[in-house]
Amino acid sequence: VIYDAGQNSAANHAVIEDTTMGFVGSLPPSEHPDLLALPATRYAAVNAERYPGLTCVDTRVSALGVTRRAVLTHSPTLHAAQTRGFTQTLSKARRKLIDLQATLARGGTRRGRAAVQAEIDKITRPRWVRQVITTTLTGDTPAELRLTFRVDARARAKLENTQFGKRILFTGHDDWPTADVVAGYRSQSEVEAGF
Repeated sequence: VIYDAGQNSAANHAVIEDTTMGFVGSLPPSEHPDLLALPATRYAAVNAERYPGLTCVDTRVSALGVTRRAVLTHSPTLHAAQTRGFTQTLSKARRKLIDLQATLARGGTRRGRAAVQAEIDKITRPRWVRQVITTTLTGDTPAELRLTFRVDARARAKLENTQFGKRILFTGHDDWPTADVVAGYRSQSEVEAGF
């Protein structure tokens, strides 16, 4: 059985555990910060011929009510794509905050503090943005409201180092070579593409 993090639940996984079927799935990286914090020196090549550049740490993890094998992978291709995507998301958030900042500086809003804060929260809601952008709203009345914000380059570098390019594969196949675990997981997208 192959499944993605979007189909995870302890109840669903218990059904798989009760069968003799093997499984390969993925876990949300954000739920396993201890794995994401493993240093780059712990990673080894998966298989240079089959998966050039892909590295991993083969370990164990407790998730979905059981402790099983986990293969934490790092893909330079995924890392680069996430970096590009996050750069776009961050730029969009910055532009919106700059526009709101200018509107407030001109005294050009009739909205109360709660409404302006709700807009700031909406702007900074996309994934990872709040880890990198900090905002401060001052003032009490619409005419007094002012916004300041900053983008923390160190927080972004840490985010990229710990999160980007990483995937946690979760499997009951303790005897499979790491490259086969990766192949098993990737077969799901190949099947989906075939449809």
